[in-house]
Amino acid sequence: PNYPNPFNPVTIITYDLPEQIHLTINIYDIMGREIATLVNGMIPAGIHKTVWYADEVSSGIYIVKLTTSKEGIIKKILTQKISVIK
Repeated sequence: PNYPNPFNPVTIITYDLPEQIHLTINIYDIMGREIATLVNGMIPAGIHKTVWYADEVSSGIYIVKLTTSKEGIIKKILTQKISVIK
């Protein structure tokens, strides 16, 4: 989950990985257009925090999607709606 939600203009996305994996965290608008890629690479096991600075987007609902390509872990880890209020 992210905190705070709703937020303006910064939120922190926290996630826990069971082992080192390639992870991608993307932000999408409600129309499905990719707004930002926050993470795209090998991430070690453990608890991590990623910050999204959303000062360049308008108020609205956005989708955070965490994915990994590693078989046997979870293909899609999380999809969550978050709200930007300005």
